[in-house]
Amino acid sequence: MTSNPPQAFRTKVEFKCETDYTDTGVFWVLQGLNGKLHFITYVTSRSKEVTGTLKGYKSIKTGSYYQLTIASFEENHEGTYFCVRHRNQKLLFSSGIPVHLPVKTTTVLPTTLQQISTTTKGLIKEGIKCPNSTGTGMFL
Repeated sequence: MTSNPPQAFRTKVEFKCETDYTDTGVFWVLQGLNGKLHFITYVTSRSKEVTGTLKGYKSIKTGSYYQLTIASFEENHEGTYFCVRHRNQKLLFSSGIPVHLPVKTTTVLPTTLQQISTTTKGLIKEGIKCPNSTGTGMFL
């Protein structure tokens, strides 16, 4: 299965799924960001489309290829897409294609640190004895 990833909202996205069997149709399924599976559409081997409740999708069959098109990609279209075939009483899932908008990176500007004065002129009146074993030494 192949796709052209979206670069922005309201752009066209297409998926293609090729099958070796011309006598079977293809289901298109979306696994949403919440993990739930959603039926999009079923296309018969004769190109008849049976749509689900999700809006904004169109599918066709051309030769051995099944194509799913999103005319205007929106946030609710994000997720992982699968084409699924029914063959010999088994459902055969394609490898999923995750489709998300690219994450926009932002540059954080460095903050300016203000230097704090560490001088203590006139605050120390006498020395502090050093806590060592000899009892000698002073901090001023």
